[in-house]
Amino acid sequence: MPQYNIPSKADLLDTLTMLVGDDAQVKPGDTTALENFSHLAQFVDDDDVLVGACLADLPLCAAMGASLSMIGPAAVEDMVAEKALTDTVVSNLYEVMNIMSSLLMSDRSPHLRLTTVAACDDVLSELTFDGFERVDFSVEAGKYGTGEMSFLVN
Repeated sequence: MPQYNIPSKADLLDTLTMLVGDDAQVKPGDTTALENFSHLAQFVDDDDVLVGACLADLPLCAAMGASLSMIGPAAVEDMVAEKALTDTVVSNLYEVMNIMSSLLMSDRSPHLRLTTVAACDDVLSELTFDGFERVDFSVEAGKYGTGEMSFLVN
């Protein structure tokens, strides 16, 4: 059993509602190959050991990053079509993933912190998630669109 929380559908929905609005919806997701996600957030403990990760596909990364600055849905569609996030959306995605870190902690869990948010292509080959538990979600980010998200927790 992991020492950190496995995020629940209800907790993720509460967090996403705060970020993208009341139209957010969360359902159990399909297990997507990690290589098919766009960006990965790494969470470490006080000894800098990887203890958690949050991955999201490109449409959801664009949606969450754009919503934080109230960038319009049309810009999200453009980023998805171009397969590239703007610098502002990447910066905002870091802040979103920092908020997501709260889903992994409880009153009883050790402290963890976000270290990086990077494109999966840049970091995934360097990481191993042996022994981590995984939960997958399908997310509707209101007017910003839909996407897939996965948490890996040790």
